Amino acid sequence: MSWSVFTPDSCYFPDCIEDIDKLVIPAGSEQDNQEGNEQLAAAKAAAKGLIESQAIGSTGGDGSTGVKFQTRLNGHANPNHVPQTGFASDTITVSVTQVS
Repeated sequence: MSWSVFTPDSCYFPDCIEDIDKLVIPAGSEQDNQEGNEQLAAAKAAAKGLIESQAIGSTGGDGSTGVKFQTRLNGHANPNHVPQTGFASDTITVSVTQVS
């Protein structure tokens, strides 16, 4: 199952963390959702960690300063995370971007 989610608007910290927490993958089979949701949880944690680390811009700390962020999370999950002939391997991509 391939999935892609993103925060629709750029926002300041801490609102962007709340927006990341609200992301969900589209409904699919129960098995797809299990693997996809496992990946999404890891991707959310990575995105939040990047923002909170301030490695890509100051969060400002008060919710109205610093830089704005936009987040895009993508992945592909095979059943039981086992490679399947003819299908993509499991992958997770996390993109956190500064927005002016």
